Amino acid sequence: MTMSKEYNHSVKYMKDLMIKAERILVYMQMCRKYETQDEKVLPMIDNHPMQLPTTDNNILPFQTVRL
Repeated sequence: MTMSKEYNHSVKYMKDLMIKAERILVYMQMCRKYETQDEKVLPMIDNHPMQLPTTDNNILPFQTVRL
């Protein structure tokens, strides 16, 4: 495959993933009113689920390799 075909395929795939994610958010909003108090795990803020905190200690973008 040529580079431009790979790029177009990747862009289409990412757009499809975004559409799926938006649908999931809509379904979450619709089903929220039917959840019991025990089922409400992630609070909805501004129509988006709250992001969980991440720590930078677990992220190692580069590792030094000694030869």
